[in-house]
Amino acid sequence: MKTKVLAITFLVLAFGLNAFGQARAETVQKFSGRVRQAFLARDLARLDAGKVGGSIRVSVEHSIADGTDVKSFTNFKQAGKWLMRGRVDSNLVAKGNIRCRVTTCSLTSKGLLHNSLYLRKITYGYVKGRPYVRAIHFVDGD
Repeated sequence: MKTKVLAITFLVLAFGLNAFGQARAETVQKFSGRVRQAFLARDLARLDAGKVGGSIRVSVEHSIADGTDVKSFTNFKQAGKWLMRGRVDSNLVAKGNIRCRVTTCSLTSKGLLHNSLYLRKITYGYVKGRPYVRAIHFVDGD
């Protein structure tokens, strides 16, 4: 009898934890989708509404000129202003499926076009079960 109770308890816990893990992954997918939409709309500031966590690290890798610009911000509004400076006529690209693993969501697209800024990777963490952006990585087609 004890064996059956233990087995049932184990199964309930296993399925419950599995469902929790899947719900968390879906939340991250949706969250990454909101980041993508805000980037394409040139309005990262809208992500400040539900912001939790600390600073946001933004990096822009240059495809022609070797180097990467890296800066940290306390909110998305500042990050968006810095990112879009001098990019009035640049194309913003966030193509491909969002693939999330552990603490990183990435987007892949083939090739680079000049005068385009590509969203490549979003690194996130959790505060009280809610995802927050730790870092965003872009590639500049220069």
